[in-house]
Amino acid sequence: MRIFKIIFFIPAVMILQMVLLPRFSFRGAAPDLILVSAIAFAVLNERMPATFFSTAAAFIQDMLSAGIYFNTAAKVIVSNVVSGVKEEFVGDEYYQTAGLTVVLTPLVLLGE
Repeated sequence: MRIFKIIFFIPAVMILQMVLLPRFSFRGAAPDLILVSAIAFAVLNERMPATFFSTAAAFIQDMLSAGIYFNTAAKVIVSNVVSGVKEEFVGDEYYQTAGLTVVLTPLVLLGE
């Protein structure tokens, strides 16, 4: 049942990412729901499912946006970093998700 939720979640996030969120850009930087989803999935799950999720979501995003596969590499690296930090983190997982999103999003934007 969980795999079906993920299969429906990725296209819904892609539609929001491609259609709605470019309208909310600030000086050329738009919110990246795929990155936030990859961070949240990495916090809530183990390393391998998080890596597969971030790889699939970022690859689909690259295919739809005619990218050069930087999104795939960046989101897989972020997912693995979050999974590594998660093992040493003591505290609420929702605070961890919010904190890592705030820290890692500017780093990915600088890489683009």
